[in-house]
Amino acid sequence: FHTYPAEIRGGQSIFQVRIDSSPLLSQGDKADLLVAFDGEAYEDNIRDLVDGAIILHDSFEIRQKRDGVIYYMVPMGDIASREIHSQIVKNVVALGVLAQILNISYQALEGVLREKLGRKGTDVIEKNLLALKVGYLYAEREIKKVDPYTLLPREGARKIFLSGNEAI
Repeated sequence: FHTYPAEIRGGQSIFQVRIDSSPLLSQGDKADLLVAFDGEAYEDNIRDLVDGAIILHDSFEIRQKRDGVIYYMVPMGDIASREIHSQIVKNVVALGVLAQILNISYQALEGVLREKLGRKGTDVIEKNLLALKVGYLYAEREIKKVDPYTLLPREGARKIFLSGNEAI
């Protein structure tokens, strides 16, 4: 589930993913993880998290933290600006951080990025791969994992990715 991009209508850009080892029948009502790049995203979505959820947030002030959730503050925007010289890749920095926290294969994500960005040219691919690596290494060095979440690979798993419109 995703909204129209912020570039088209203004405001937040939201993307929701459900992952489970058993069949999923709906998008669900609550989330286990929130990535918030600004305070507005945090405020608008904090109520939709389960107890024990992870919040990965950029370096903005959180006025009131919610009990029962785990906070990881990562200066994603600063990292993207300093290491890649581009704010536009801070979402990929976040992906790298999440990969390390959730035990997602770095090599698998590298392959996905190469495949998805292949038509955009070498410069775009290399910037995004650097952002992925920088985020992954930052989390490895700076974050002490205190959450219970891990995504394990499944052998022989069928993967189907499509939107509701594509399914219809």
